[in-house]
Amino acid sequence: MSFKLKIYFFLLLFCSSLVLLSQSREEVLLQMEDVEGRWLEEVESGQSNIYIFKGDSTFFRAIDNKDVLIFNVSGAFRLYGDTMRIVYQDMSASNIVAPARVRRMYLKALEVSEDEIYFQKTDRNITTTMRLKRQGRP
Repeated sequence: MSFKLKIYFFLLLFCSSLVLLSQSREEVLLQMEDVEGRWLEEVESGQSNIYIFKGDSTFFRAIDNKDVLIFNVSGAFRLYGDTMRIVYQDMSASNIVAPARVRRMYLKALEVSEDEIYFQKTDRNITTTMRLKRQGRP
């Protein structure tokens, strides 16, 4: 076998393995049953955020202050395949001076299980990852 033929054969095997690897990743499709309920996000600062997704597509986020929940974000969400678009108003103390602006947040599901969802979160042009753990179902 000539050297060129060996190189072509190697490239063919390499490209076909890449195609197989790209096809092996299952696409995550979000359903209302997957997201509906109360979810906990543990933040590095030690405070936790509570996300509530209701069956009527309403959304709330609260800060868990150990003694009381402070609801500072409310809005609506919609599912698009593996992505959830949330349109919300931030009513936190940092926004008291200015009126609450309507904002958009996008959560792209990377992994979904019954008790946990791993998202890529894009909010205010910042992309991070977050893991939500289920606290309760409706």
